[in-house]
Amino acid sequence: MTLAVRLRKERKAKGLSQRDLALACGVGHIAQGNYENGHRVPRADYLCSLNALGFDVHYILTGERLPFGEVQLSASEAAVVRSLRLLDEKDRELIQQLLATLTKGVE
Repeated sequence: MTLAVRLRKERKAKGLSQRDLALACGVGHIAQGNYENGHRVPRADYLCSLNALGFDVHYILTGERLPFGEVQLSASEAAVVRSLRLLDEKDRELIQQLLATLTKGVE
């Protein structure tokens, strides 16, 4: 399987259109299509954007999944992490403050 095929597969698994992913990564939808058709190779800044969105860039580049170690996220936990990664830094900080407040004294 090629980088292009893995990228398309991962995008679809996250339920994103080519246009949505292109917008989130700061490229045009034609560039996104070219990446997924193997006509162009993504640049480092694009790959960094994918990483920030929660894509497994190592897998996209190499075809190898890295183990997560001992901790396994449930489907709902993984959804929360994916959503958090889509937020800008300021909104992530607000969510973290909210979580800290809601969980204060819990454990």
